[in-house]
Amino acid sequence: MVNIKVVLDKRHKFKLEKYNLSIRLNHKKETIYVPIVKLTLKEYETVFEKNHLGQNSIALREKVNKTLSRCEKICAEMVEFNGKRFNRLFRDDLYTVHDDAGNL
Repeated sequence: MVNIKVVLDKRHKFKLEKYNLSIRLNHKKETIYVPIVKLTLKEYETVFEKNHLGQNSIALREKVNKTLSRCEKICAEMVEFNGKRFNRLFRDDLYTVHDDAGNL
């Protein structure tokens, strides 16, 4: 089973005190980070902890949810999780994930 979580990845600090907002996937001893956007700690708190209702905040949450959903669907379609295969499928714009009903 793959554990999937949205995290502010503080392992690397970028210019202007920004960090990667990433989706972290854990399976057994394998961990993969899928970066989405760079945010400061204050921006992260405003958008995700305080649930700010500005258009930019809502758009960012929608982008994160869409990316999270894509990760979950790819993992669900894999018989056995493989990090290299996941990265290849996730980054392939031509790869189409199917919903639960089998529709595109």
